[in-house]
Amino acid sequence: MKAWKKVVAAYSVIAMTVLGIPAPALAGMVATDQVGIAAQSGTAEARQRLETLLARQDVRAELVRHGLNPEQAKARVVALTDDEVRALNGQIDDLAAGGNGIIGALVLVFLVLLFTDIMGWTHIFPFTKPVNR
Repeated sequence: MKAWKKVVAAYSVIAMTVLGIPAPALAGMVATDQVGIAAQSGTAEARQRLETLLARQDVRAELVRHGLNPEQAKARVVALTDDEVRALNGQIDDLAAGGNGIIGALVLVFLVLLFTDIMGWTHIFPFTKPVNR
């Protein structure tokens, strides 16, 4: 049994030593024109995404409901700068679909109240039993 422990210990030390050695980083120079092409490609995709969103019927209906002509909205998207297009796409990505932020907040409040009930600090829920100290 002692021999087995020595073997496992030796392999563990070797594994930790090998895993602790950092791998060399490989980096190369990127030409300025390559950066520009990548940025233009990303902006073109972001602009296309906005135009696709504006083409959807539900989005067009919401624009009309808020008093904005969908063709005016499309003209405004065309007039946006590249930075504005990227920022707008970032904001769209950050939006919670269906108001998930409210649901998350409600779940958090429920869990806090449940925890305080279980700890015996409050008695809000009848289905909990406080922990005896």
